[in-house]
Formats: sequence, structure tokens, C-alpha cells
Amino acid sequence: MTLWLEPLTLPIPAELRAAIDGHPILLQSLVQRGLTASQAAQAFLDPHAYTPTAPQELPGVEAVIQRLLDALRMGEAIGVWGDFDVDGQTATALLVSALRRLGAKVFYHIPIRDQEGHGVNVPNLEHLVREGTRLVLTCDTGITAQAAAQAALEWGVDFLVTDHHELPPALPPAKAIVNPKFLPAAHPLSSLPGVGVAYKVIEALYCSMGREEELEEFLDLVALGIIADVATLKGDTRYLAQLGIERLRQNTRLGLRLLLENAEMSAADLTEEQISFGLAPRLNAVGRLADANPMVEFLTTQDESLARQMAFEIEGYNEMRKRLTEDVFQAALHQLEQNRALLEHAVLVLYHPQWHPGVVGIVASRLVERFGKPAILLCGEGESGARGSARSVEGVNITQAIAAQAALLSSFGGHPMAAGLAFAPAADLAERIARFRQAINYTVEEMLGGRTLETQLQLSAYLPLDQVDWLLAEQLERLAPFGAGNPAPLFAAQNLTLSSYSEVGRQNEHLIMDVEDEQGKGYRLIWWQGAGWPLPEGKFDLAYRLRGRSYNGERHLQLEWVDFRLCPQATLALTTAEALILEDYRQDDNPHQRLQALRAEGDLLLWAEAAERAALQGKDRNELDSHPHLVIWTIPPSASELRRALQRVRPQRITFFAIDPQTDTLDRFLERLRGLLKVVAIRQHGQTTWAWLAAATCHRVAAVRLGVQVLAEQGLIEILAADDQGFTFQPCLAKPSASPTTNLLVELLRQLEESRAFRRYYATCSLETLRSFLNWQDQST
Repeated sequence: MTLWLEPLTLPIPAELRAAIDGHPILLQSLVQRGLTASQAAQAFLDPHAYTPTAPQELPGVEAVIQRLLDALRMGEAIGVWGDFDVDGQTATALLVSALRRLGAKVFYHIPIRDQEGHGVNVPNLEHLVREGTRLVLTCDTGITAQAAAQAALEWGVDFLVTDHHELPPALPPAKAIVNPKFLPAAHPLSSLPGVGVAYKVIEALYCSMGREEELEEFLDLVALGIIADVATLKGDTRYLAQLGIERLRQNTRLGLRLLLENAEMSAADLTEEQISFGLAPRLNAVGRLADANPMVEFLTTQDESLARQMAFEIEGYNEMRKRLTEDVFQAALHQLEQNRALLEHAVLVLYHPQWHPGVVGIVASRLVERFGKPAILLCGEGESGARGSARSVEGVNITQAIAAQAALLSSFGGHPMAAGLAFAPAADLAERIARFRQAINYTVEEMLGGRTLETQLQLSAYLPLDQVDWLLAEQLERLAPFGAGNPAPLFAAQNLTLSSYSEVGRQNEHLIMDVEDEQGKGYRLIWWQGAGWPLPEGKFDLAYRLRGRSYNGERHLQLEWVDFRLCPQATLALTTAEALILEDYRQDDNPHQRLQALRAEGDLLLWAEAAERAALQGKDRNELDSHPHLVIWTIPPSASELRRALQRVRPQRITFFAIDPQTDTLDRFLERLRGLLKVVAIRQHGQTTWAWLAAATCHRVAAVRLGVQVLAEQGLIEILAADDQGFTFQPCLAKPSASPTTNLLVELLRQLEESRAFRRYYATCSLETLRSFLNWQDQST
């Protein structure tokens, strides 16, 4: 369910207008971000106006620096332990190159994902120690390394932790720990990722040695890690990302220069978006599918021949990642198509023993985007047990939900939006996963407390497409880099029509959308991953983003399609709501007895739908007519149906009941629809109207249309003819031969969930809320 939040139009202080020379939308965007003071706004837009925070404000930094200085003085070998994602790779490369520049002897190790998983493991740590390491320095990991830190302590090796992940209940017995999670959330260093923490440690070290001018050479690695890890872009994290992107544009690092060549991207015009979708996935592919240790050399080498060979291998892994990701994604969708009941769950938990562990996290993210709910993908079997990745949505702390099932797991860890988990080897592994699925769904439902998960789109402004130009796009780019904590401005254009569209992309997964405004002027947008989704019919409002693009000196605008909503039909206002008599029996313990008493009082019009209509001899929405007393028995599917019914009846007295029609789950809805069509096939020779089916299921016409499509794709019916009023069909006698497309099921589920959410609201809101609700100008479709 997607909720559009209206733009916040806030006053722009005169001081800000005077200090920032910019488009009014730029100034409004700054104010919407809470940047009303000119100094704060300038520091946000220009990193050179920002005052960075001293690294010593990170607890533990002084102790780490002192130990590193001792190691440098005594010539002790330092072992750097990293992680295999891009944050870990860049943090490891930064520490290794920065320490070697100071003359240190440095070993390093990044766990091989398939064999070791996340974290510091004792066997490979012991190998580092046998190589001569007397001091271990972790980056992007280590905060939960209890066993490894204890082993190091017993070996007489100092263990230093630099990490950014959530703090465990008990900290490891390390000599020093640096983690921004020790800081308050409002602190400018609190959102640093692993590479950001590593940089601040090196900053403190280099400054203590009078070598601070050399620090800028590491900033490109910092920006790459920050953007890849989707760190919250606030305070020093944003500042370092800005400086690092400037450094990346200078194109001084050999390995990254070759990756940009392979990706056909211009370094001079590099944006955070290109890092996210061009550079980061290539490096991540190696960590997901192979051994990420060579990436440290790739990111630090000056040997062009070696770097070219490695860049070629990286491209191969990236292509393998794409193929595996698509295979697992399609397999996950197939599971959902075969077991539609899973789509009703609060959390999608899917398992296949043969899925590649390196891509399940990517696929989980795609499922979250597709279904708007948390997703957990699991793989593995036999002696290794099962493991997987979880991704979540705002409002559901997925790590907390997983922690509630700790008794079923061998390990887990993560943060509110993402986590990893593992099951120990067991003969009843499939049964354990089934119990986990049931338990975590119960937990998340409890966490939600009856709330419906909604995707919220915060609009920045209503901006007609004919007001979009390069100057505005250039101004908005001053707000970049965009990402977590700093989303790109989102605009809305109204009253558009779709003139044509075409599929693009390697697998035709994207759409080029051609639209027209009310003056007939045409515009072109790109809808990323838009293939297969429903398209607007008739006039619609569009949520879109605007980006200015430059490549080899050529500039162009890119309009990105985000969402649409159909324009509301004009409705007559109910101006007599204040004079209406309202009676509330929504929580009545015996509604049937109450209805019997009302009928005994005198004439009334009973609005009842689905199975309740025949049982109580009521009228559905299509049969309503003017009447002074309207009794609303079944809860309408949306505000639109309620408004239209009230306008049709024009009652002076309304009695509210709140009977659930019991047709909001996918299976019950399709079962009801299929039963109705069996009756239509016999009694009406396969001819019916959308409006009749909508009333008979107590749903909206849009849901009924989708439901009929699902039945047709399943091979249960064949549609012979259809128009805006209804359709003609014939039953198919053979067994169902196909599954409906997942996008079709997703859209139908969205429709059903919206109706379920409205019914829940209708049944529980106050009577006064209902009274004011009657005057609401309908925005539904």
C-alpha cells in the first residue's frame, strides 16, 4: 500500500534567501531538511564549509592510536581483519595501504564468504598469528568476536576492534574498541560505516605524526564504502562522501579507473547513483561469489597489467552475479506462485537448499521492493545447515524479530533493516524452517500491532513537467549525494495520460514511458524495473524524480518514474453531514439482534454485500436508492464506495455496523469469485458486469478485474470479450495449466490489502472521525 504524503511548504527565512543563491525549490528542499540557518545550509551544500569532527570524539580511538604507534616504533607486524562486502574491502585496503605507508609490516585477511561467513574466526586468526602478527586490527567487523578476542588474549596478541555494527549485550575482551554505536544518534560521527571508522582512526594516527596532508589520498575509498554500505548521509558521513566523490572524479586510483572503463562511466561526472549501481556491485560480486582478499591488492596496486587482469576477472564475477541473482529471484517468485498463502504472511520466508548464499541477500532486497514487506531467503542443507539473509522495511526491526526465534537458530546478527542468520545441521531442518516461518510471522504481526505496512512517498513539491529544465536539475544536484538520510527530491505532476511505452534493458526489465500533459505536450521518463507492473488507464498523477546527467561534456535531463495514482473522479460534497443522525453499533455484541430491533422500528435501507446480502435480504451498492435511513452492514472496501453510496442514498439517518465480509485474503477472494462465475456461467451464459461482481465480493472493481485475470491465467476461464462494463467468458474444463504472473498477484494483493486496511480503520475509528470522514473529498481510485 503506497501513501503519498503531501509536500511540506515551509517558510524560507530571509537569512537563508540572502545567503544561498538558488532556485526556490532548492531553498524549500533545504528548509524541509531542517536546514534553516545559513551556516548549516552552506555546510550541507559545500563540504569545504563544513567543520569536520575530531576523530578523538570516537570512544576508544586514543587507545587504538597509542597501540598502533607502539607497534610502529617496535616494528611489530599488524594483522588487519576485514569483511567481504565493499565497506569491508575498502576499509581493509585503506588500513593496509595507510599503515604500510608508515613503514608497518601488515598482513591482512578477509573471510571467504562461502567457507567462513562473517566475523573473525579462530582458525584463520591463528594463521595470521603464526605468520608473525602481534597486533590484530579489525575493520567493519569484530564487535561480536568473543571467541577470537579471547583466543588472542590467551596467545598474548592485542586485539583492537573498529566496527560500526550493533553492540552486543556483552563486548569482546579486546584491548580497545572503536564503534560509533557508543555515541548518541544525533552525534555527527554516529552513522559512520566500517570504512568511515577506519578512516577516522587513520586520520588520528596521521595527524599525530604530522602527516595529515596525505589523508586526501584515501578519501575515494571512503566514499566508495559509504555509498556501497547505504550509510546514513548525515554529519561527517555526508562530508566524507562529498569529499570522496570529488576525489573519485579525479580518477587517480588505477583499479577504480579500470572498473569505470569497463562500466563505460565517466569519472568526471561520477555520482553516488553510479557508484551504487556501477562500481559497488562489481566489487561486491567478488566478495559474494569468491575470495575478496585480492580486492585489497586491486584497490592499492600501481601495476597496470595486474590491475587489468583483475578488472577482467571482476567483470566475469559481476556477470555471474547477475545471472545467479536473476535465477534465484525467478525461483523465489515461482515458490510464491505455487504457494500463494505465503503472500499473506507479514514476512516472506523462502528456502531452497541449492540457492547460492552469495546472492540471497540481493534477492531478499528485490522481494522487499516488490512486495513491500520483510523478506528472508535461506539456503543450504546437510552438514552445513542452512543460512540466509534478511531485509526489512521501515517500521520492522528484522534483527529484533529474528532474535525472538533464537532457540531455533545457531547464530544471527545485523541491524534493524538487514540481518544474517543460520540454522545448525539437523535431520528436521525443513521442519525447523517451517516453525521459524510461523514464529517470526507471529512476532512481526505483534510488532505491527494491527498496523498495515505502508510504503510512504514524501512529495517535495507539485511540479508540472513543463517547468522542468536543466537549471533546476543543476540546482538540485547541489543537494547530492542522495541516499539514506538524504533522499532525492520527489515531485508530482498532475493530470497526465500515458501515450505509449516500450521495454528496454537486457531482459526488458525497464520501461520507457511517454506521457502527455493536459496541453498535449509530450515527455519521456524511465521506469526502472517497471516491466510487468500495471499501467495507468485514463488520467493519472505521477510521482517522479529529476536528475541532471553529463557524459563526455553532453548534458541531458533524466526523469525517473516512481509511482502513479489515478486522478479522483469529481464527487459532490455531502454538505449535510453535520445535520445527519449517526448511530454507532460497530462494536455491538449482538448485531443481528440489533438489526432486528431496527427493522421493527420502521422502514430502512440495508446495505449489505457479499454473502451477507442474500442472508439478510439487503441491497448491494448497485441497488441503492434514495432513502431517509441507511443501515451500513458490511464494511465497504474503500472510501470511494462509501462516498458513492451516501451520495446515491442521501440519508438523514445512518446506522453503522462493521461486519467483515471475509473476502480480503487472496484465497477467500478467489474462491468467492470463482464460485460466482460458476453461477454466472450456468444462469447468465457467461455474461456479467464488473459492478455486479464487485458488489458480490464486497470489493472494488479494480480488484475484481485483477481477480478475473488471475483465474484466466490459471486456465480456469477463457475470456471471450470484455469492455468497461463487463465481460463474457466460458469455463475451461481442463485442469489449470499455468500460474498467474507474480506481478499480477502482487497488484491483486495490494488491492486486497488496501481494502483490508480501510475496513480495519472503519471498524475502529471514533464516531466523530466517521462524521468528519463523510465530508472528505475522496482521493481513492
